[in-house]
Order: sequence, then structure tokens, then C-alpha cells
Amino acid sequence: MAERKTDQRGVVFVIRKLEIGGAEQQLLTLVKELIKLGVRCTVVPMYSGGEKWNEFAAVEGLTLISGEKGARWDVVKFLARFVGIVRAQRPAVVHGYMSGANELASLAAAITGATPVWGVRVSNLDPSRYVWTVGVVFKVGAFLSRGVQLVIANSRTGKDFHTASGYRPSSFAVVPNGINGARFQRDEVAGRTWREKQGIAPDARVLMLPARLDPMKGHAVFLEAMKPHFDRPDLVVVCMGDGDEALKRSLIEQELKTFGRNVIRWLPATREVVSAYSAADIVVSASIFGEGFPNVIAESMCCRCYCIATDVGDASLVLGPDGACIAPGDVQQLSLEIGKALSMTSEQLAARGVQSREYITSNFSPERLARTTLDLLEKAASARGQKVTP
Repeated sequence: MAERKTDQRGVVFVIRKLEIGGAEQQLLTLVKELIKLGVRCTVVPMYSGGEKWNEFAAVEGLTLISGEKGARWDVVKFLARFVGIVRAQRPAVVHGYMSGANELASLAAAITGATPVWGVRVSNLDPSRYVWTVGVVFKVGAFLSRGVQLVIANSRTGKDFHTASGYRPSSFAVVPNGINGARFQRDEVAGRTWREKQGIAPDARVLMLPARLDPMKGHAVFLEAMKPHFDRPDLVVVCMGDGDEALKRSLIEQELKTFGRNVIRWLPATREVVSAYSAADIVVSASIFGEGFPNVIAESMCCRCYCIATDVGDASLVLGPDGACIAPGDVQQLSLEIGKALSMTSEQLAARGVQSREYITSNFSPERLARTTLDLLEKAASARGQKVTP
């Protein structure tokens, strides 16, 4: 039977692992701002470690506790340990961050008497492109969502997709991501240093696709769209991200077959993302499905990059009314927009970059993210006779 403690306060966030990624960055941004608002925050990753572990550990006032999950089938001991961690924190809300973590949040909330809240961050997911368990977990999530007090999507398209897929929580809200303008701002010195490390000339035109290696990110479409543009002697194309190594090998095979040589720099994901954005002139998001709120677009725009994106998730909202947003999978139109950007002068790109930063900082601040989220969490908790803040 669920516990009921009148002195429960604060929020426990549950996430799979603290790797480099948009969801992890948003969680980091959110907890920093919530702590400023007086919320007691705990982050419980299922697995220890990860590239962003130290960043979370360095947040003053944040409690970070690993669930210490071992192998995939470490279930019974992990669940006992996980529930024990949540119970010790006595939270008003247990907030899952994405599939898998959401269902764990509901389990812990049911046992401890806390309010369950889910976070969904994808739209138009195509389970057929992944291992079979992805589709199963998604269907289980739809069923279990009926017992969830609140689901927060980071995009309107994400909410619509999950609703159409059978997700039926008591309340469903949309809170766009928050972009830290103090962190994501162009640093010309860091950009030059990043170029030097990669052996890229100062006067090169750098076009970057920063995305993990995943079927949803549209790398193959991007390669096709780039065909007409590789005759530019000053062009350097960078694909930056970790992920599916088998997919990477197939993309490199496509690259060699199409161009007869290596024309793209395949780089791993980096924690020096601001330096990478500062080295880029043009950033492309070629996703074909699955995006909610595409952080890459917003972060790079905040760093004054010229951005081109496919109309997946809320990309058109993030780009703003003057952005170059095209249909997903449309190779011809993507190639045309890339050509337009490459034909711009450095001064024209810089002017557009200033406008882009102003738009992002005005519409997607971390403060707005935190205050809107806190209002929703307080409302969800109050429906069960609880409070998040003192």
C-alpha cells in the first residue's frame, strides 16, 4: 500500500544515464533553475557514470544518487535499491525523464505515496527502426499512463503524437525546453581553437550536422542533399555524434560510393559543444522523425549559427518565422536551402546569427522552463494533497 507522508517535499528525477544528449542537458538546466526557486531536487540515474555525471555532481544543492543498475537483467536487486533511494528522499513528486525511467517513476510513486509525473521528449516515433523492445515499452507506457497525474511533453507535436498513440494521463502539458544563453553564446577564440585542433583552416566554410548516429537523424538524407556542393574548395562538412556504429559504417560506405573518397569529417560527440558551434557557420538538422524540441537547433542558434532544419517535432517553432524549415526527407529542398546558405557572405550569415540568438533568448529561457514546470508540478501534487516547495 502506498505510503502517505504529509511532510513529503521536493522532486526526484529519474533518468536512464547521464550521457551527452539533449534530454540530459535539459534536465541539468531544469534542476539548476528549480534549486534557485527553492525546490529540493534529487537526480537518480539508473546507471552510474556517463559523460555528464560530473556536471550534475557539481551542481550546488543537488542530490545525485546512482541506482547502480548492473547488466540488463539486474532487475530485482536494482528495483529494491531504487525504491529505497526514492523512499529515503521523501519526495512529493517522482518525475521520470523518458521511456523506461517514466515507468520506474510510477512504480516508486505508487510505493512511496508520491505524485507520478512523466516526461516525454519524442514525436512520431517509428519503433520498426529499432529493436523490438522499443515498441513494447512504448505500448506499455500508453497503458500505464492512465495512472499518471501529469505528463509533460517538450513539444506540441510530441503531445499530439502520444495522445494519438493512447497516452491518457490525468493532465498533459507542453513545456518547451530552456536554452541557457549565458552558456550558449558564440566564443570566437574557442571556435578558432576548435578548428585548429581539427586541422580546419580559419577561412573555411564549416557546415555541421551535430546529431547522434540514429535512424531518426536523417544522415543518409543529408549525404544525398550534399552531393551538389562538394565542389566548393573552402567547404568543410562535419558530422558530430556518437551512437550506432553499424549505422556509421553504412554511412561511410554510402559516402565512399557516392563521392569516391572521404568528404566528411566524422567526429565523436563532445562536451565542448559551444566551441564546436562557435567554429561552425551553418548547422543542419536533417531528422526524418522522432524529434520533440530539437535542442541542436536552439543551442546553435543561440551561438549565432545559421540553421537549416526539417519540419520534425517543433522545429518550425524553434527556428522562428524566418527560419529555413523544410519537409523531412525532401533531399531536393534540403539541398536547395544548403546551397542558399553557402552562397551567403560571412557578413550575411553573421547578421542572421544575431537575429537567431535574440529570438531564442527571448522565447526559450531557463527561467521560463523552471517556473512553468514548477507551477505544473505544484498543481499535480496539490491534487493529491501534497506540496513540492515548503
